[in-house]
Amino acid sequence: KFPHGMKWLADQIHARGLYAGLWLSVFGNADEQFYEFHPDWFLHDASGSGKLGTWFGTYVADFSNPALKKYLYDTYRDHALNWDYDYFKLDGENATRDIWAANRARAYNPTLGANTAFRQALNLIRQAMDVKPGVFFSACGPVYPTESMGIAQSGRLADAGAGEGEPPSFRGVREAPAGIRSGYYTHNSVRYGHTELLVCRPPLTPPEDT
Repeated sequence: KFPHGMKWLADQIHARGLYAGLWLSVFGNADEQFYEFHPDWFLHDASGSGKLGTWFGTYVADFSNPALKKYLYDTYRDHALNWDYDYFKLDGENATRDIWAANRARAYNPTLGANTAFRQALNLIRQAMDVKPGVFFSACGPVYPTESMGIAQSGRLADAGAGEGEPPSFRGVREAPAGIRSGYYTHNSVRYGHTELLVCRPPLTPPEDT
């Protein structure tokens, strides 16, 4: 899909006076072959199944595994230093952290708490990005991402406007501001607040939109 490579693409973006960004969900994986190459990099339930995934992939990373953490470090370092990207959004954090906690007994290092394991992996990713000065790191999920404070420069404050397969509705409009209110105290102090999205289109009526 990118025949000239990702560095070429970043150069084209920069030539237009823009920043180049990547939206990734690296704690989940949908590639069966990659899983088969590295099954120990992923979590498994009590029956041995690795199919614990959510919307972003079938398999969920065991981010306490040192080999996986090195892979993530090398990958992000390459994307920042050699591909020359300026902005990274890491999505799916809430789901992966919760799945890690539920399957902690079979993790590489089950002595770690879920938040500690999560922050260690996130810190390593941030260190990898920082080989390029000025890189911006945005955390998406947990919905109120206190776990990423002090690591990411921005964090998501509100839930998505609609769930998977759910049509736009006033429910999403109503719940997004509730999330923003809950986490707004963190905005412009420990990080920038990311408000996710707001959908204004049918079936919402104009009064509901406003």
